[in-house]
Amino acid sequence: MRLQLDDNRIEEIDAYIKESGYTYRTTGDHTPELRNRIIQAFHKLY
Repeated sequence: MRLQLDDNRIEEIDAYIKESGYTYRTTGDHTPELRNRIIQAFHKLY
């Protein structure tokens, strides 16, 4: 899924549901702050 963040950056996230909870793959995995912003934006929508 593609998300547009507040600063108009477009990032991608894949969310998988497992027995232990959600697992995320994002285009911001290399930067913890960016990864958290992408996950927060995803949770605002869903």
